[in-house]
Amino acid sequence: MVINQGVKQVTKKSYKDEKSQQVLNELKTHGNVSRAARAVGLNRRTIIRWSEVDSVFNAAWIVAIKTGRGE
Repeated sequence: MVINQGVKQVTKKSYKDEKSQQVLNELKTHGNVSRAARAVGLNRRTIIRWSEVDSVFNAAWIVAIKTGRGE
């Protein structure tokens, strides 16, 4: 018997993956970390920490900020 079939389990990683994508989308639009943090309900420092410890996020972060700033 399978219980909760089709229910997606939310893990810390899946939450971060979803939030990080939202952050990157905001950065692409506005190029501002504080504004992106407010838009997705995170602390600005959390986003900066992600960029410091996650090389994949950091690479995407740089591109998103440049795009948002029109560089």
